[in-house]
Amino acid sequence: MVKCMAMLTDMDDFDDFNKVYKAELAKPYPIRSAFGVAELAAGASVEVECTAAK
Repeated sequence: MVKCMAMLTDMDDFDDFNKVYKAELAKPYPIRSAFGVAELAAGASVEVECTAAK
């Protein structure tokens, strides 16, 4: 993975998201951006989009 974009409906969840991100991915971490959004599909609270390269 080279880049991940995270969308969170509650930015107060960012610290928890960041802990999971670091626990599940290895250094060097992919480039990441995070955005607060009003609503996500199917009532989700977090959506992550990643780009990978070979």
